[in-house]
Amino acid sequence: MIYLINLDRRPDRLKEATDELNKVEFPFHRIQAVDGNAVKVPLNFIHGKGAFGCRESHVKALDHALANNKTDITIFEDDILFKDNFLTDYDQFLDDVEPFDWQCLFLGGQHMGGLGIPRPIQVATNVVKCVNVHRTHAIRVRGEFIKTLRDIYANSLRHIDHTFGKWQSNNQDAKIYAPDNWLVGQRGGFSDIRGAVKPIEWWAPKFVRHIGTTAGVECFKCGTLKANESRPCLTCLQSRRSQCFTPEETNVVPAQ
Repeated sequence: MIYLINLDRRPDRLKEATDELNKVEFPFHRIQAVDGNAVKVPLNFIHGKGAFGCRESHVKALDHALANNKTDITIFEDDILFKDNFLTDYDQFLDDVEPFDWQCLFLGGQHMGGLGIPRPIQVATNVVKCVNVHRTHAIRVRGEFIKTLRDIYANSLRHIDHTFGKWQSNNQDAKIYAPDNWLVGQRGGFSDIRGAVKPIEWWAPKFVRHIGTTAGVECFKCGTLKANESRPCLTCLQSRRSQCFTPEETNVVPAQ
């Protein structure tokens, strides 16, 4: 079962996501997202209306799965952007990760880094074990972990990806994996969670690491070490390398 989370007031996002899913012939069930601007946010929830709406929307999708006895689900948010050759690479990743008896898969995300934060572990060709991944736009879950993830989210008092990332670090025996190069990015445009316009984001595909006291990550386009993992390195942005960028991505403004 594939779920697509979408706000009623974002028909533009619904069309974009539907077009993206139709390209790979993925049928889906739309989850009417909870609008954080239209509900009362608990006083002890610290990350604002958009983040609260995101939490409640994901809990709603997971509750639907549990109520309907679904045992293998994928939850997409409506800003998904599939990489070229998605189906081929996704099928290969599923073959590579199946021996690990996975509970949860991140198809897109952001490996977090910093002092004291564990790094993902390469466990096989094309497969890394997640130890602190943020972002919730493309996650697959199966078995009893559907209920586990539902409870993690429902009890979160902040962005759910922050809570789940910390949970991963504290529960490294959990079977949570990702491809070593992300399969699903996030489309640019106005984000209802951030309340601001954001660029296309693919995040760093593998590891966040430290160079001296400065956090650095590999450019997701060319591998060059850089400081901001949500964008390509400045060299790639300035050169607009044809082998690296789609026409849509060349509109990203370089970070100063």
